[in-house]
Amino acid sequence: MQDQIGTITKYPYRTTHPYNTFIRAHRKDMQNIEESLADKFNQPIDNHTGYLISWWDDDRKVHNKLSFYFSDSETFICQSLDLNKSKDISPNSIEIIPLYHPIMAVDLEPLQKTDHHFDLR
Repeated sequence: MQDQIGTITKYPYRTTHPYNTFIRAHRKDMQNIEESLADKFNQPIDNHTGYLISWWDDDRKVHNKLSFYFSDSETFICQSLDLNKSKDISPNSIEIIPLYHPIMAVDLEPLQKTDHHFDLR
């Protein structure tokens, strides 16, 4: 069995906001990353959805986080996500899955787009 290197947490429609943004990009430019994250949860892509990727180093001493938030037309790559305090968030609506290997956004059209690879180790 492969060792778990982290987790991915999915926050559904309008339950979070981006916090401490590093990069803002057009959503179309991040489409294959969005599809890759949604695919991990076997769900279609959706507006105003946030993903928190957490991982640690080999001896589990260093814990790292990276968040993606997909709005109508923009993607926010940020340090964290703020929970939306004005809406009751059911614990059942937040999904967490284990991460066993680096995330790869597989490019369906290699001649038109750039491949994205996040090595989380």
